[in-house]
Amino acid sequence: MTALWQLDENRVEFERVTPAALDADPDGIYLIKQSDDTFWLRIGDTPALPVDDQFTVAGVEFDLSEIEGHYHSLVV
Repeated sequence: MTALWQLDENRVEFERVTPAALDADPDGIYLIKQSDDTFWLRIGDTPALPVDDQFTVAGVEFDLSEIEGHYHSLVV
């Protein structure tokens, strides 16, 4: 895994977190970027599933470019 985001409590945006978050909140919803640049969604302890550039979680639509862009704008 090269990057990890967790869906916030309000379920409106993904926030960048460390891998320790997986252990701290195993029931959370996570977006995982793999080293091959694929993205996977993990909900709780279910197996992670690949996601497209746009995907929906709990009725909210997300766009990978916005999630990644938000992170990159924070690290500049």
